[in-house]
Amino acid sequence: MNILELCTMFVTLVVFKMGFSYILYDNYYKPIDNKDVDKERYCYVIAKKTLLEQCQDCEIGLCAGEFYYKDLWTRDAFFGCMGLLTIGEYKHVEKVLYTLKRFQRKDGLIPLRVGNNNYSIRFLFGIDIGSKVAVYEDDKAFKEPSDSNSQFIVLTYLLYKLSNNLNVLKKFYVPCMKAFNYNLKNIHGDKLLHGEYFDTWHDTFIINGASLFSNVFMLKSMECMSNINKALSKPYVLNTLNYNNHKKSFIDKFWNGKYLKIYPNMDYLETAGNALAILFDIIDREKASSILIHMENNNKKPMVPVVLPELPSKYIYKPLYLIGLQDYHNRHFWPWVNGLMKAACNHVNILSGTVDKAFKNVEDIMYKYGKCYERIDPKTLGPVRHFFQSSEINFSESAGMYLLAKEDNVF
Repeated sequence: MNILELCTMFVTLVVFKMGFSYILYDNYYKPIDNKDVDKERYCYVIAKKTLLEQCQDCEIGLCAGEFYYKDLWTRDAFFGCMGLLTIGEYKHVEKVLYTLKRFQRKDGLIPLRVGNNNYSIRFLFGIDIGSKVAVYEDDKAFKEPSDSNSQFIVLTYLLYKLSNNLNVLKKFYVPCMKAFNYNLKNIHGDKLLHGEYFDTWHDTFIINGASLFSNVFMLKSMECMSNINKALSKPYVLNTLNYNNHKKSFIDKFWNGKYLKIYPNMDYLETAGNALAILFDIIDREKASSILIHMENNNKKPMVPVVLPELPSKYIYKPLYLIGLQDYHNRHFWPWVNGLMKAACNHVNILSGTVDKAFKNVEDIMYKYGKCYERIDPKTLGPVRHFFQSSEINFSESAGMYLLAKEDNVF
C-alpha cells in the first residue's frame, strides 16, 4: 500500500468517524420538552449542575467541556471558577490552582491547558490516549498564551478574598510571583504586555501584539499581586505611581473615545476585554457608559458578538475556511461573553437594552435545550451544529458566567 492509499484511507476513516459522531450526538442538540414554569430557577440549577459535573475529574479540577474540551483550559477555568466562587465552592477553585501550580513551567509560565497530550486524536476519533500533561503552546503557531499567568494570580487573590483564608496565599505565593515575573519579561517599552499569534482567547484571529484581553488581565494581576504581598507582609508592594503609569499607557493606547480597541492599531470593539475592564474597575463609570451606548447604537444582532463590527477575512485563520469554521469567533455568539457583559452592567448599575436582550436569549436557549453550550448559531439561535465541530456541550465557562451575571458576589 503506497502513501497516497494510506492517506486516502485515513481521510476516509476520519470523515466516517465525524459523520458517525454527528449522528450519534444529535440528541444533545435538540430542544427538550421543558415543563418547568420558573425559567430563571431552572437555568440557575442547570448552570450550577454543569459546573459541579465538570469538577468530577478530580485529577485536574475543572474541565472546560464534555467532548472536545475535556481538559483544564486555564482561561476557560478562570471564568468557570468565577461561577464556583459565586456559589461558594472554594475547594474546586483551589483544586484548579493546585493543578496549575503543579504544572507551572520552571520559568514561571502557567500552561495553556492541562489534559490529554493527544488532543487531535480525541478531536478526530473521540478517544483519549496517554496520561495528563501540560501544554504550553497553541496548536496552530505553537505560541505561548499571554493571559494564563495573570489569570492564575487574579484567581488566587479572589479565592483568598472570598474565603478569607490566608493559607490560600501562603500555598500559592511562590507560583504567583514566578508567574508575575514571567509577565514582566513580556512587557515592552510601551508598558503593554505583548504576545504572539493566537496568544489570547480569540485564537482564530491572526493578529500579533498587545491584545486588549490580555492587558486587562495584566493590569488586574498587578493590583492583585500587590494586595497579595500586603496581606502576607512581604517586602514587595507595587508602587502606586508605577501602576498608574501602566494604567495610563493602557488607556492612551486602547481607548478611542468610545470604547477600548481590540488592539492599539485596530478600531474594533472586543466585547470580553471591554466587559472585564468594567468589572475589574480599570475604567470609570463614564467610560463604561460610553462602551454600552456604542454597543446599543451599533449592535443590531440578537446577542452580543465577540467583536463589533465583524473582522475582515484577512484576520481569520485561513485553514478554517477549508472546513467551514471561519465563523468560530467572528460570527458565532458565545454565551459566556454575553454573561460577562451582563455581569459588567450589573457591576456599575447601568441598564443596557442590547445586553439585557442578549442575556434573555442566553436564558431562553438554556431553557429550551437544557444545556450550557459553547457557541450559538446566529441564524437559528440554537447550538452550532457542524460536521467537523459542533458547539461544545456542558461548557463550564458559559455556566460560570451565567452564575456571575445572576449573583455577583465576587467583584
